[in-house]
Amino acid sequence: MSEVDGLKQMVLVASRILYAPNGITEVQEGFSGHVSLRLPDGGSYVVAGHTHLEGRSTLDVGYEDLVVVDMETGERLEGSQPLLGENVIHTGVYRARRDVNCVIHVHPYWCTVWSLVEELSLGLPVFFTGRSQVESEEDGDALGAALGEESAILLPGHGIVTAGETVMHACRLTAFLEEQAKKLYHASLLGRVPPEYAELLMTPHKASIESDSWRWYEERLREKGLYPELP
Repeated sequence: MSEVDGLKQMVLVASRILYAPNGITEVQEGFSGHVSLRLPDGGSYVVAGHTHLEGRSTLDVGYEDLVVVDMETGERLEGSQPLLGENVIHTGVYRARRDVNCVIHVHPYWCTVWSLVEELSLGLPVFFTGRSQVESEEDGDALGAALGEESAILLPGHGIVTAGETVMHACRLTAFLEEQAKKLYHASLLGRVPPEYAELLMTPHKASIESDSWRWYEERLREKGLYPELP
């Protein structure tokens, strides 16, 4: 298996981990969401094409659906699927952060709920374009700037973007934030949550994003017959 093939496989694995009906994480199901991974050349990344147009979800994406994108120009270098309009999210983050090798944008239910709350917003930065989606190159670059040195940013009413040094880190961080956001919501129904408690809850510790969790997820995919094998 070539290095690039291995990276493509990891994109598909992460996509299926984050598909909620698998019963592996609570990250919201549906067509939307995309995982990208920087390729070894440093100037391009691999991501699924716009399969939502065909009514297919992240669970249905295969190797033939992946495209390679130039992160400076945003142009498709390889693959036959049309590009996602929200590829600008990925290009914007990669341009801003040379330390990031994986970008994930999904719509977790509980994170999205908190993205609409002004007072807390999970303690994460928030990026709002005034539109329903991040649509332009300018939007993408502005999002990358708003992310700063953080590993996650909320899009009001439109989910979350996470960025990690590895796909394992970004994927596990996404699941972690959704799990904690759900706890925080239910706690808030019982009474006021002190900000320092919320901050502690939402700060990932090493055990919450280590690679052992990734291996656990992979085993669950294999048990369900959903692990994407190389063609």
